[in-house]
Amino acid sequence: MTYKNVRFVEVPNDRFGMNNAVLYNCGAIQYQAVVSSAIAAGAGAPDPELTAVADKVDDVWSVGQKDVVHYIQLAAGTDMTQFAVNDIVTIHTLRTSAFGVTNGVDPLSGKTIQRRVVLIDADNLRLSFDRPVMMNYTTLLTTATYAYVTKGLHIGFVLVLGSRGGIMGNVAQPLKFYEPKPIDDYESVWRFVYDIHAGWNIWEPNLFECHFVPVSLPKPGGIISPVDPVS
Repeated sequence: MTYKNVRFVEVPNDRFGMNNAVLYNCGAIQYQAVVSSAIAAGAGAPDPELTAVADKVDDVWSVGQKDVVHYIQLAAGTDMTQFAVNDIVTIHTLRTSAFGVTNGVDPLSGKTIQRRVVLIDADNLRLSFDRPVMMNYTTLLTTATYAYVTKGLHIGFVLVLGSRGGIMGNVAQPLKFYEPKPIDDYESVWRFVYDIHAGWNIWEPNLFECHFVPVSLPKPGGIISPVDPVS
C-alpha cells in the first residue's frame, strides 16, 4: 500500500490471528491476575468432547486434549469481570519494569505466550483458551503463584526507512503468465495463473528509526481490544 509516496508493508497475522509485529499486553496494564494452580503442557483449552471449535474459535476442528485440565485456575479474589471472550491475554512467569510499565510483561522471556479467551467460568475463577498451553508452568514463583495472566495495551512495532529509495520491489525473474482453458460447461469461467520470483529489498537505508507505539486491535465480533490508547 502506498500513501503520499510512502510505501507501507504490513506484517501478516499467523494462523491464530496474532501478529509478529505486536508486543501483546506489553503496555500499560489494564488487569493482572495470578495463576494459583500449576499448568501442565496440553492444558487450558476446552474439552474437545464437550465444546466444538465451531462454537468458540475460528476453525472447524475441536480443540483441547484428553486427560488434561481444560482451564487455568486463577487466584481467589480475581475480578473476572476484567476478562471478556476474545480477549488476547499474555501468560508469563517474569515481570519487569524495564520498559516503563511496573511489573509489566517481559516479551523477551521464553515463557511469555499469548492465548485468546474463549470460555470464562466466573464462579470458579477459570479461563479457557482457543488452543492448549503447550509448555509447563509448574514451578512456584511465590506462594501459590505459578504464572501471571496480564491484559493491557498492545504495543506495535514500526520500522521507518527514509531515503531516495528506502524500499524497492525487486523482480528476480520476469512474470510468466498462463491462461488455461475455461473450466465450466459453458466455457464462460476463465482463470489465470502466473510464476514470478520477486520480493521487497531494502535499498539505500540512509535513515531508519524504530518506533514502539500503543495500538488498538480489533477482536472477533468487531470489538476493539483492549482500550483506546488515548483514553
